[in-house]
Amino acid sequence: MQRNRITALWRQATLILAVSAALVVPAQAAPAPDEVVRNAVERMTQRIDNERERLKEDAAYARRVINEELDALVDFRRVTRLVMGDHFQNASAEQRREFMRRFRTSLVQTFSTGITLYEGQPIRVLP
Repeated sequence: MQRNRITALWRQATLILAVSAALVVPAQAAPAPDEVVRNAVERMTQRIDNERERLKEDAAYARRVINEELDALVDFRRVTRLVMGDHFQNASAEQRREFMRRFRTSLVQTFSTGITLYEGQPIRVLP
């Protein structure tokens, strides 16, 4: 059960990272999206291994770690526009900001809750 949850969380994280990398990284002289994701996964798994106890004991710190990692990878404004689709045009600026805030909070909460479930399982990033 726990292994399935870990696998699902990492698949979700990798998918979000892949989509985000394709949206954030400029096309000129930039690494391929799969390389960006691979680097992010390696950086994050090393960080989990190095800081496992603190991440387990301090939920606020785990959320901060996830926020730091996502800041470098995700253009939340652009993702918000894509997720909202046609509703984006009809929403007020305040509604857009609130949607983005809640979306980010939900993503961070999900990942920070499962961050310490990673215990060295192999993660393969496909092109």
